[in-house]
Amino acid sequence: MDVWLFFLLLAIISATIGLVRLRAVSSSRKSPPIGSPNSKVGLDCWDETAIAERLQRMSSEEPKVITHYISSVRDRWVLHQDDRTAGVRLRFLKSQIEQLKLGREIQQIRDDIDLLLLEREKRIKTLQLEVREVDLKKHMGSQLDDLAVLRERKKIELDIAELDEQIYRRRNPSTPEPQLTPEEQKAKDKAACEAKIATLKQEKQNALKITDEAERMLRINAIDDAIQREMERWAKLL
Repeated sequence: MDVWLFFLLLAIISATIGLVRLRAVSSSRKSPPIGSPNSKVGLDCWDETAIAERLQRMSSEEPKVITHYISSVRDRWVLHQDDRTAGVRLRFLKSQIEQLKLGREIQQIRDDIDLLLLEREKRIKTLQLEVREVDLKKHMGSQLDDLAVLRERKKIELDIAELDEQIYRRRNPSTPEPQLTPEEQKAKDKAACEAKIATLKQEKQNALKITDEAERMLRINAIDDAIQREMERWAKLL
């Protein structure tokens, strides 16, 4: 009887050890280690150093592997953040993508990051505009104060309009034009800048004819700011 009990106990112990090993193997197959290529993100928190090092190690991988990793980081650590935090993280991811120098091989993820960044910036500008609207209604001061607030509001509206235009171009890419040399592109940008300045100057002449003084000053100041920005851009193209 004692021998029978001994062999029964031995069989139970062997079966238990085998079951534990089987579960361990199954678990290792389902959960790849953090450093393996199949791991989606491998981050417990947002860590720019870890992400940069990971991308550097992956630089020799297939572009689709890199794209998948960046998409996973974006989905987990960017999409559900507030606009300012998301903007900072998107700019970081954009800089890391540019450092990889993979060109059109990861163009889609680059475009996705750019579009997300533009949309977040637009939301921040829209919120700024709403705040200024509230301030304007609460603090109706002197005419000069009101003009200053209105001028700032117009600046924000112009920024939002420019962001809308960039977002539209991202979502509706036109047929690519023939590749220009750096000199040709510079000449083209300079010509466009000069045309914009000429148009703004004509708009300023028209604004001078407005009879309402407050509206006339608002329009002229906004146009002067736009001309100044174009002049600065033009000077960089000389």
